[in-house]
This record gives sequence, C-alpha cells and structure tokens, in this order.
Amino acid sequence: MAHPPSRSSELPFSTFLKTCQSNVPRKHLKLDFKEIEAVEPCLKMLKDHPAIEGQGIYLNADVLPGPGNRGSPPTCDASTFLSTVLKHTPVPCLSLGFSCHVARTSNPLGTYLPSDVTSMISLCEQYDLSEKSAGIVFALNLRIAMKDLNTVKGLLAVPNSQILFWTGTGEPSVHKSYLEWVETEMEEFKGRVAFDCKIAETSLEGYKNEFLIKLINTINRFRGLGL
Repeated sequence: MAHPPSRSSELPFSTFLKTCQSNVPRKHLKLDFKEIEAVEPCLKMLKDHPAIEGQGIYLNADVLPGPGNRGSPPTCDASTFLSTVLKHTPVPCLSLGFSCHVARTSNPLGTYLPSDVTSMISLCEQYDLSEKSAGIVFALNLRIAMKDLNTVKGLLAVPNSQILFWTGTGEPSVHKSYLEWVETEMEEFKGRVAFDCKIAETSLEGYKNEFLIKLINTINRFRGLGL
C-alpha cells in the first residue's frame, strides 16, 4: 500500500511506481489518495507504467463522509475522483471508503449507517462501476463495522464487489478473535471479505487494548463525546 509520507518527500511518483512494479513478489499495489489534486497527475503517469502480468493497481480514496467526520467533506470529492479515474483508467481496480477520524480518539465515534450504505451503492450505480471497473473494494474500519455488520453487508449487493476491513494508523491493535468473529458472521460472503488489520501479538495485549478503549469510551460518554 502506498500512503503519502508523514513528512515531506522528494521521491517522484514515477520513480516510486517503477520501483514498486519491479519488485515482482509484490503482486498488487494500492495507491491511497489523500488529496484530490494528486489524482489526475498520478493517473497520467500510470499510463507510462503498465502493470506487469498478474499485478493489479488499486486506486483508493475516501469519497463519502463517515463516522466521526460527518460534518466535514470527505478526503476526495466522489464525483471528481470517479470521473477522473474513469477518464484516465479504462478498467480501474477501485477501493472506496468513508472518511473516518479513527485515530482522533482511541474509540471511533458512531457507526456506519444504512444511509452510508445507500449513498455508496447509489454512487456505484451512478457511475456504473460494476461494469466499468475491474472490481470494487469497500474499505471499512473493523471496529466501526463490527457495531453493525448487518448494515455493512448491504454493500455486497453491489455486483463485483468485496469488503476490506482495516485498522488505522495510530489505532490500537485488535484481538485476533475479532477477525474470527467477523469471518463467521460473514460466512455467506466467503471469498468477498478480506482484512488489513494490525493484530495484537498476544491475547493479553488484545484484551488490554479493548479494555482501555471501553474505558475511554465510558469517559467520553460522560463528557458527551461517546456513542
């Protein structure tokens, strides 16, 4: 996965792309766009660096507001991002998410709502993404999604789609039992669910993290900041 650096960088995107693609063991690339201004220039460069056989390049962006960020616009405007991608990439591999401020607190606020799912599905239909893309991955924060898995399952009504559950930078690692529970609950969609999560190295660490998160959430509730 390619994230923007936490500090300023002089590494040109073209050099980065060439280096990643020459590393054959890394089958796929995921470009995580944090600024809409970077999308078009990068996509133009991609045309000069065709993927090697069997390698997919996933274009990721948070295109809709989500939990903890509903009062602010998403990282990338949905219409601008998708129209630009479809213009420069004939059959893109898409990864679409909701803008969430997970690292702002130890416990993400809120949950994914039915209206979030409806908005994302409408977006896919508006741009005919099931037909015009090589596939759609819906990126969801694991802890937030676990609060209402039945709701987020609705995203898989979109043809040619999958769900990727993730944990964010600065977010405490999760107990492995969380992933096992989600896999069981999503059994009917086996093969369409994947994880990109930081897993606690020990059970003790996992349980400790969840205890601290619940404690912080309890404190936030008293402050009017909790769920």
